[in-house]
Amino acid sequence: MKKAIIFLKLFLFSKWVFTKPKPKKFLLIDGVSNPFLKIYKKSDFNTLFRRGESLNFYILLKCLLNFKISTLDYFKFYIKTSKPKLILTAYDYNPTFYKLSKLTGVKTLMLQKAKKIKSHGIIKNEKKLFGLKSKKNNFVDFIFLFNNHVAKFYKKRISGKYFINGSFSNNFSRINVKNQKKEILFISNFKADPNDKNKVDSLCENDDIVVSHLGKLAYKNKIKFNILTKRLGPDLRREILYYKKILNNNFKIISNDKYPDSYKELVKYRYIFTSYSTLGIENLAKGGRTGFILLKPTSNEAYQERFGSFEGLPTKGPFWSSMTILNVKEIERVFNFVIKSNRSTWSKLCSRYISEVMKYDYDNLKLRKVIKKELSIK
Repeated sequence: MKKAIIFLKLFLFSKWVFTKPKPKKFLLIDGVSNPFLKIYKKSDFNTLFRRGESLNFYILLKCLLNFKISTLDYFKFYIKTSKPKLILTAYDYNPTFYKLSKLTGVKTLMLQKAKKIKSHGIIKNEKKLFGLKSKKNNFVDFIFLFNNHVAKFYKKRISGKYFINGSFSNNFSRINVKNQKKEILFISNFKADPNDKNKVDSLCENDDIVVSHLGKLAYKNKIKFNILTKRLGPDLRREILYYKKILNNNFKIISNDKYPDSYKELVKYRYIFTSYSTLGIENLAKGGRTGFILLKPTSNEAYQERFGSFEGLPTKGPFWSSMTILNVKEIERVFNFVIKSNRSTWSKLCSRYISEVMKYDYDNLKLRKVIKKELSIK
């Protein structure tokens, strides 16, 4: 009954495509995100939508005529018809993708989508995603990940060739210290309460306290305070109001609607602060200064997002502090290290930790090399 309902929804709400897929260099699995367009033309791709956004009538008819109507059958016929040289995805938590290389004989390449958290996501749901005999059944030819700790997790579950290259999107961005403003940019993780839009979500617990202290320290040190917002539309207005209540008007908003390229905005500022944003880690990876200050009880889900949690780093370090109880001196310590440490001290201490969390491969040279080699094979 459940399958019947799913099929009915697909028929009613999917966009129908009636043309036969043309052979192209790449097949992208999951059309929500295609970061590969930073390197290759849109015309080089066919896209197989896995969430039901679009269905190809030609492929579906082929499945029906062969009495094979599973998801894997649909994928198999699509791949056979579109004849890609390489199958790509920017999502590393799709179990179907792990089967495609062996099923079709076409090589696959997978990017890590986001940082890993032990308490939820792919780690929490690993049995469902990977299965009991996962390494035997799951295979991806080329796997590009943030760090060796994530690779260690995957190597027990997916066979393939591993590359540690950091964040694909971040690797296109580079810092020029001479052009940076000596100002603070705080990366917001604001989220409105889904049940009461006038309140903030529990994930934002105590963020107002941290921002308030950072704002006072910025004012004391005569440093301008900017906030990179997270939300759009009505939630953006709520986000701005939230920070106005904390800081009055002693800050400038860098909003997503006016500045949609967060990487481009990030490199403009010398001093970055956040509670746990991946953008902060990406800034560190390419040589920037980021301070991580998190104040939450261990019962809060966001506590597991703290800097270095998955990688087993301590709760405190030169440029980070994860607190369960407010310690103003800790906030001041991290603030002063990010703002006042000289370049040599910063680089020496930062290099000890950042490679544990995220590598950096400017312009994604490792990935380009792999793809170039595969495209050259006739």
